[in-house]
Amino acid sequence: MHSFTIKDAEGRPHRYEVMPHAPTDGFRVCSRVAAAVIDPLAGTGLSVLAKTVPAALKRGARPGGKFDMGAVLDSPEIMDSLGALDFSTSGPALRRTVESLDLALVKDILRHANRDGKALDADINFDSAYARNYTELFVAAWKVGLYNRFFGPLDGFGDLARSAMAQAKDALSPDGPPPTG
Repeated sequence: MHSFTIKDAEGRPHRYEVMPHAPTDGFRVCSRVAAAVIDPLAGTGLSVLAKTVPAALKRGARPGGKFDMGAVLDSPEIMDSLGALDFSTSGPALRRTVESLDLALVKDILRHANRDGKALDADINFDSAYARNYTELFVAAWKVGLYNRFFGPLDGFGDLARSAMAQAKDALSPDGPPPTG
C-alpha cells in the first residue's frame, strides 16, 4: 500500500491510501492513458526534449546534494531541444491531450484509492471529494497514476531523471563514482 497527503482547494489536507491495480486491469488503464496521450502529442517535438533532459539534469547537480535549476535551463541540450520544438503544434497538442482524458479514465486510475478512508470507486465518495475541487482531482490522479506506473514513457522519464541525478551525485562525491565492471 502507498499513502500520501494532498490539500484540497480550501487548504485542508486529505490522506490517500492506494493499492496497486491487478496486472490485467493495470495494463488496460495504462493502454488507455497511452492512447489518450500519443495521438495529440505526436509530431510536436516533445520527444526530442524528453531525450535531452537527463544530460541537462547532470549539469545542474552540485556538491552536497544541491541543485542549480538555472544550469539545467541554460544547458545546451535544453536550448537545442527547445529550438526543435514546434510551438505551433505543441500548445494545441497539449490542450487536446488534456481534453482527451475522460472522466471514466480518471475514475479507473483512482479505482483502488481511498481518500480519508473512503473508497473513491463509490460515486458518492468521488463526487463529494471533488466537487469544486478539480485541482486535487488532477493531482490525485497523477500521483496514483505514477504509483501504478500508468504513464509509460512519462514514468520512464522520471526514472531517467532520478538515474541522471544519482550519477551526477556519485561523480561529485569525494570518493568519485562507484567502480564499474
